[in-house]
Amino acid sequence: MAPAGWCKQKQSSGRYYYQHKKHWDCVSPGAFCAKTQRNAYGYSMRAAAHTKRYKCVRYPSNTWHWKPVKA
Repeated sequence: MAPAGWCKQKQSSGRYYYQHKKHWDCVSPGAFCAKTQRNAYGYSMRAAAHTKRYKCVRYPSNTWHWKPVKA
């Protein structure tokens, strides 16, 4: 699925995701999280704005990924 319109522009970091106040926008579900994103919340780059929420969590393999948050 293609990224939503507001997520198609690369940020100065070279990435498509960006921090907005206390959450991250345009994250890729299941992707690795950056160290600065650990335990933070974010919203999917593949859905309407702020509809699919994710959290950067540590997996048993000791890696960090964006995981869906249940409502």
